[in-house]
Amino acid sequence: MTHLKMKIFVKSFALAFALAVVQPALAKKEDENYNKALVELSKERYTSTINLLTSYLSTNEQAPLAYYYRSIAELKSGEAAMALGDIDVALQLVRKLPKDSKIKQPELLYQKADCQYVLGQTSEALVSLDEAIALSQNFTQAYVLKAKVMSEKKDFVGADSTFGKALSLDPRNYDALVLYSKNLIDAGKLSDAIEKLNQAVSINKDSKDAYLLRFQANKQLQNYEKAFDDIAFVASNEDDYSPYEKDVKDVAIKCHTYSLPYISSKINANEHSIMWLLVRAAIYKYDGKYLDAIKDYNTLDDKLGEKYAITMNEVADCYMKLGDTEKAQQLYGESMELEETAEASAGLASILKCKGELDKALVYASKAISIDPMNCEYYCTRGQIYELKSMTGDALSDYEVGIQMSNDYSPLYLRRGLLKNSKSDFSKVVKLESSPKPSDNCKPVALAQLGKVKEGRAWVERIIKEYPTSENYYVATCFYACVNDSAKAMNSLEKALEKGYRDFSQIDSDKNLDSLRKSDAFEILCNKWKKASGVTTSFSAQTGNGQPAKPTVVKEVRIVRSGNDYFIPVVCCGVSMSAVIDTSLQVSEMSKTDAEFLSKYGYGRIRNDKFVAKLKISDIEVDGIEFLLVENKDAVLRLNAVAITKFGTCSINRQNSTLKIER
Repeated sequence: MTHLKMKIFVKSFALAFALAVVQPALAKKEDENYNKALVELSKERYTSTINLLTSYLSTNEQAPLAYYYRSIAELKSGEAAMALGDIDVALQLVRKLPKDSKIKQPELLYQKADCQYVLGQTSEALVSLDEAIALSQNFTQAYVLKAKVMSEKKDFVGADSTFGKALSLDPRNYDALVLYSKNLIDAGKLSDAIEKLNQAVSINKDSKDAYLLRFQANKQLQNYEKAFDDIAFVASNEDDYSPYEKDVKDVAIKCHTYSLPYISSKINANEHSIMWLLVRAAIYKYDGKYLDAIKDYNTLDDKLGEKYAITMNEVADCYMKLGDTEKAQQLYGESMELEETAEASAGLASILKCKGELDKALVYASKAISIDPMNCEYYCTRGQIYELKSMTGDALSDYEVGIQMSNDYSPLYLRRGLLKNSKSDFSKVVKLESSPKPSDNCKPVALAQLGKVKEGRAWVERIIKEYPTSENYYVATCFYACVNDSAKAMNSLEKALEKGYRDFSQIDSDKNLDSLRKSDAFEILCNKWKKASGVTTSFSAQTGNGQPAKPTVVKEVRIVRSGNDYFIPVVCCGVSMSAVIDTSLQVSEMSKTDAEFLSKYGYGRIRNDKFVAKLKISDIEVDGIEFLLVENKDAVLRLNAVAITKFGTCSINRQNSTLKIER
């Protein structure tokens, strides 16, 4: 062998030796990546799983299981499209699956169906699942997913049958039990659902899904104690319990005698005490134990280290129910300084209504609605203020809007029924109220209006026995006055006032009490408590400012409706224009450009960023109307409730498209 040949031979041998050493090392490293990926996947570390498998596949492109596992990690990471691409590759390489592999073609098809389901490709998912089931007829999870997909496609009969097949193969399959139960709940088969969920809980005592569904079913069946047990378990075992606070409170109140010992034990043990203090305070408030509720809310503030508007509003409401309207008004005001909430605005509206400051009450009621326009109770509050201002059309409109928001709030039907003398509304109240409540009991008055006196008496006695609150004694007063039992009516009114009832605007204007008004005892009793409460206003007939009504002059102004806006012709500083009636505004509005033009030529004046001007509607002129300036130069003149009521008692007749002003 020549010297050159020898050198070539040595180099070739060295290269072959190097490859023989390095390639196994590289292969070993890639195998390690694959094994590490499976460990990471088991620990739900999906990003690192994807990275390790991507590295492995760079040198092992024909490995179907690597694509399969990467698909699982991608789907868990929210990358469903990439996951579907990987599982398609795995299925193309299905013949290369190791013979000893526990993962077979049906599992690959199941993963493909899962990707398709997440992507909304439900028909394609069903095809993939049918292929998987054809290859493995005992594949329980394939039946479970198929039933789930069928449910989403509204094939409930097929879904129930398929869930049944899954459970026949594996009666302890947790997923099948839970998903089947959801179908049963949706179908109204609540007892059957609870039976399945009991099995699911016995299999997996830690997963919250079964508890939440069983809570839902028991709540619908009014099994409130069992519902409380389930939602309390979930909330107590979650670091973030805030999503469950409302449900916990709702059912805890429904079974307060049962739930209270458990809640108190949690507070004493300092376990999620913030949530449980909120719930216990709500129970105390519901039971009329207002001082206990105030104590819990104050403890809550101490634990939080600062005051919050939400708890301050609750405390204010407690003081209001205790009859301490001054303290309630102070707290609502402080709450508004922290945060302008609908609750505080509605609370202030109610207090100002009681005091006879109806213009201010209307402003705050409208503000509550503007903040939370879907709350039916706020429409009821504003409607009652409109009634006191003799704005019957607006009151009816608010009651009807409130009913559209919630068709099960009985005070709205009662108020509308009293205004329209509607037997159907009274019947609706009777149907809605199946059991007494601490407040908002309308059924006795509705029964009186329907002539069902005996039934009404029984209800009044039951309400007072279960919840002897000031509001319920006032309900009793109304009922007994309606049926001309003056002695019991006066006795009930005295107890209502002793317990803290202070809505003198309601007492003075309530038509249910008309039979008592001729009695000297009624006047003496009311005046006694008005004096003690610092109220001097008579609410029996008002113009909106707490003064007795004077002879009225009626003006009618034509309204033009455009979209949701009502326009009326006005004269502002001698200039004719159109204005929108917007009772949701706290302050009337005007374009800053218009205001600057008018003030430049001596019409009106700008003061503290507001334009103060004379305004004329029909032939009634009022000076000192304030407008908030808005930057939009095309903004129309918008009049709030305060501005409108300065012209007199106003009401909108939507049928005739007129604004009626009584002055």
